[in-house]
Amino acid sequence: MSTRSHILMELEDGHYKGIYCHFDGYLTHNGAILLNHYSNRKKLDELLNLGDLRSLGSKINPNPKKPHDHDHKQDDVCYAYGRDGHESNQKPFYVTKDEMFYNNDFIDYFYVFTLKNEWKYYDYNHVNERDVKQDLKEIYEENVVDSDNFNADEIKQYQIFKKKQKQSDEEM
Repeated sequence: MSTRSHILMELEDGHYKGIYCHFDGYLTHNGAILLNHYSNRKKLDELLNLGDLRSLGSKINPNPKKPHDHDHKQDDVCYAYGRDGHESNQKPFYVTKDEMFYNNDFIDYFYVFTLKNEWKYYDYNHVNERDVKQDLKEIYEENVVDSDNFNADEIKQYQIFKKKQKQSDEEM
């Protein structure tokens, strides 16, 4: 089963540039990857320019010396429907905040990179804006992060999150 998400970047003019992502939209996967690897507007814009995704990875571009398609996906690399699946009309969309949730009942998570360069999200209720970093921190503090509770990708993102937290704490 898919946990679908939208990944959006707030723009200066009040619009949001976004894409759809089909798999693994939950906070401990896509939320963690976005926080750990796409907290830079330039890199996020490069991601959004791929258009809709089958899956989000920590790397945008595949190794050109290896196959990267539906049958041969490279680890940790985004799978874009346009680039990798050769599907047409896979461009980012633009919406206002009022339009963001309209007719999107099938989207479980909306991730928004704000003008303040912070990752926020809305879950399936589309009601309260929440903070990705804070909620991940709470999840990690409340749960033992091991293979009984998280999959390998989630554990990898947790380790990156903890490393960045430690570096941030040391800089203070």
